[in-house]
Amino acid sequence: MSLHYVPAGVEIYSATSAQVLITNKPNDIEETEFGKKYKHWRTRERTVSLVVKSLRNGVNIKHTADAVIPIFNSSFIRAAGLTKVLANPIHGNYVREPYESKGIESIIDSGGFQLLKGTTDFVHPDDVVERYNREANIGMPLDLPVRAAVEGSFFDPVSKMIKANDDYILKRLDKKVNLALISHGSTVSLRKRRLDVLDRDAEVVAIAGLNIKPRPGVDHILNNVENLMYVVHRYHKRTRYFHVLGVTSKLWFFMYALLEASGYVREIGADSVSHRLGALVGIYDTSDFQAIPLTKGLDYRHTLPCNCPVCSAIDDMRVIQTQLVLESHNLWVRAQQAQLMSDMARSYIKGTLPLKIIYDTLALKLGMAKFQHIVHYAQEIMASGKYRPIKPERGNNTLFSSVKPQSSASGPLVDQYAAIIKKYEKFHKQSFR
Repeated sequence: MSLHYVPAGVEIYSATSAQVLITNKPNDIEETEFGKKYKHWRTRERTVSLVVKSLRNGVNIKHTADAVIPIFNSSFIRAAGLTKVLANPIHGNYVREPYESKGIESIIDSGGFQLLKGTTDFVHPDDVVERYNREANIGMPLDLPVRAAVEGSFFDPVSKMIKANDDYILKRLDKKVNLALISHGSTVSLRKRRLDVLDRDAEVVAIAGLNIKPRPGVDHILNNVENLMYVVHRYHKRTRYFHVLGVTSKLWFFMYALLEASGYVREIGADSVSHRLGALVGIYDTSDFQAIPLTKGLDYRHTLPCNCPVCSAIDDMRVIQTQLVLESHNLWVRAQQAQLMSDMARSYIKGTLPLKIIYDTLALKLGMAKFQHIVHYAQEIMASGKYRPIKPERGNNTLFSSVKPQSSASGPLVDQYAAIIKKYEKFHKQSFR
């Protein structure tokens, strides 16, 4: 499949793995046993053990099992049908080999987001090069997102800074590592300005900022559909893979599926930790796009229909709601949802599945008229081969509508950006002003 749900935060899987062991032997009483690195649930039907292993501490259990399911590792990710993962080096060590040996591409973040967070004003490009050559198949550029309040003052200098970082890193990267070309900007005009500076042939194009709301008076869905289609249209003939950073809602994933199913892009995907965040608060995802909150402290056996290996083996919601187990289930379901999105998009293109049924299946909240509007807009660009801005639906403004210009920013935020720019100007020995 060329439509990718990309689990993010997989650096945690490098330090920890887990196994679910099932013994299909009835027990006289139901009880639980919790240890530091293990949990045992003895139910009337079976014994379920969750054994956590780390690089530092292995845990051995002395009983045999009828079934062993590895979770929280590269094997489970590949078994789910996923072939790309994203790791952030700031959150922990990452090891590429277990993923690469299973045909999974490793996308590594540069750590440049630290700059925006203010935890540092300089990430050394040599550190990025060393990390990518060791860990990455695809590396994100050493970039700096520009907040809307300072776009007028810093958008163009930051473009030049990213360009200088790209040039420096590209000269030192192994040939097997792809450095993504990245697109930022709250409007199409800003994305064009940024890409005119950064433009190069790239196997991977990363699209950032589709989850950021534009200026007041601008419809954020229409605006961001324009942004997506502009970048994809500009590079679809020469790019292998488009990666959208952090935007995996049902609406957006269907739009990616539409682009992929139409053959307009070869591969497209987006990264997310939603499967993990849902598990942390007890949300059970289903392949038909429902999110079911589980009740803590269940005192009865309860199951939901699911064909993932975790649910099939355990068959007891009291155990499945355990965070590590639930995260594995949710991850498997997200892969199934991506496949279903791809199938729905292909059926829609063939004319065998009405758009209204897709809308109802996904339970979208934006309104059928707007959904139809943006789908037809994307199809028109793909069919004509020409980009155009989207027309407002029911009077909603788009980025080309008149809006009041924002006042120039001052204070700590300006000082933060100025300090970062100054550090990289000194490193590259050139001015970005």
